[in-house]
Amino acid sequence: LSRKLLLCRASVVQGGKPRQVDSRGTEALRRGAEQPTPASGRSSARMPPPASLSAPLVPSEVDAEVGRVPGKPWQASRPSTWWRGAATAALILAALAPIVAITVFAKAAFEENRAGASGGDAANAAQLPLPAEHGYDEVQFLGFNLFTAPGGAADGCFGEWGEELERCYLGSDKNEEDISKREDIMMKAIERTFNSSYWARSSNTLKVFVAPEFFWRGARGAYRVQPNASARSRSLVHNMTLKLQDHRFRHWLFVLGTIVAAQVSRVDVAQKPDITFYNFAPLQLGGTNMSYVQFKHFISSIDFLQAAPGQPRSNVFYGPPPHSSAFCREHPDSKVCVYKTAPPNLLADFGFGRHQLLEDGVLRLGGVKIGMEICLDHLKGQLCSTNLEATETVDVQIISSAGMAIADGPVCTRPGGPVFVCDGFARTELSFNHFGHGRQGALMPDARHRRYDVGLVYGADALMSLTQHVTDTVDSFIYNVTGLGFGGHFPGQNTLPGGSTATGQSGVRFSQINALGDDWLDQISGYFDVAPYLQANKIAHVLEESLDGFVKKEGASSGLGWSADHAGLHPTVDFYGPIAIGGRAAAGS
Repeated sequence: LSRKLLLCRASVVQGGKPRQVDSRGTEALRRGAEQPTPASGRSSARMPPPASLSAPLVPSEVDAEVGRVPGKPWQASRPSTWWRGAATAALILAALAPIVAITVFAKAAFEENRAGASGGDAANAAQLPLPAEHGYDEVQFLGFNLFTAPGGAADGCFGEWGEELERCYLGSDKNEEDISKREDIMMKAIERTFNSSYWARSSNTLKVFVAPEFFWRGARGAYRVQPNASARSRSLVHNMTLKLQDHRFRHWLFVLGTIVAAQVSRVDVAQKPDITFYNFAPLQLGGTNMSYVQFKHFISSIDFLQAAPGQPRSNVFYGPPPHSSAFCREHPDSKVCVYKTAPPNLLADFGFGRHQLLEDGVLRLGGVKIGMEICLDHLKGQLCSTNLEATETVDVQIISSAGMAIADGPVCTRPGGPVFVCDGFARTELSFNHFGHGRQGALMPDARHRRYDVGLVYGADALMSLTQHVTDTVDSFIYNVTGLGFGGHFPGQNTLPGGSTATGQSGVRFSQINALGDDWLDQISGYFDVAPYLQANKIAHVLEESLDGFVKKEGASSGLGWSADHAGLHPTVDFYGPIAIGGRAAAGS
């Protein structure tokens, strides 16, 4: 670098006449090499000077070049010589400044990329303070309730030639475009949740926001992993993570749905592609830079669309055989029967290089032991039967799924400990393992399904909301007319979790908000299934008109006091709790 910077030609004074120094600045280098050291008087040179150097400079030349009077070492002979020296030094410094800056920046970028590619070292990262060293007394579940299952013809499922497809993946086939849109939807739901009045402001309450399985997958059914993934995709993930690290989200835990990815190992046209599938949930501890990933293990029969003879071809990933297939029953650990744990470089490609892998699906946070499962892993007992000892429990159990109910699999919370499901078929559920028998299951009369003794289950979905609104309206009318009503229903069962007018209150705090606002349809169309909501809204308005007409015909003095627009027939965020970590639901409703 010094040799390049000294390519400029400098003038020195010799006997009052200017003389050109060697263009490589080697005279100065030689002089430095031949100067004796104060300690030994010996030359400090380790190598002979280059052959291209001219004859040694005489003392007067040295004096003139450094600008001093012979015999008077540090007295300037002429100010102009010092000015030229200062100007030269300034030019060198100006040339060095951008080079040094670029070098520092490149080194920092290299270190960051190296950390990301290696999965990061969260233990050594500059961690923000953990949210509650004193521990949490309560937990509150905030479920992002919407469809993440594949769409149908009503959602725009058409083949290459315009033919209708029974089912299709929704979204964009460009990774960065798809991720960007879904990030906007996710952050809109989180912001509306934060701006609501229903979440507990206490720092002793852990707020757990959960999105369903398959929230992130794209129009091909999985994001294809390539050696150099889009920097834009990584940037989007990084930006969302930074937003959730904001201090206002302290005492929040975000389970951001799951990401489905596929890696093609062999692409020879003469061979069937060798595809490895990944399905994992990123978790972010709000207000800190602590982040985690939980991988799904078992592949379900409904995780992917299956190719069939005569079915129109499309550029999508058709899934491997489900774990329930005959082949997988014989080879349960085969590569094509289970999801894999992604290597660090793959996670880094997606922007998750600094996320820690949850060991055995358990996260310990603020004195709370949280168990995490994804869909079919719950039915298979991955947490309660495989990862934990037979009598080991967790304080809280969380399930992100698409087609799973709490009672479908074992529950290993303590008696009264909450378990929560956010499901991609637009449903959320809560149970308390009231009797402590959540690990005990029995085969149902159909001889196919097993159900577990998890106690009462409180659930919310659009159909339940519509049913409750109609039931409360009809029951109220009948009671007003006859003085009697149909009874015997337990609060919170066949109603929304908080109970209903007809059954009474359940004691579980429950509230709902519109997750995305009045323009929800414009936001999610083409990316998430909207057809069930549209059909439910049509039925609701027909029922509203029919009931109002009936009331008028009967000569009632007023309408039924119900509007289909208030039935929650759109994506919602469902608020459950706060719930005491010991198990009992917080008082009030």
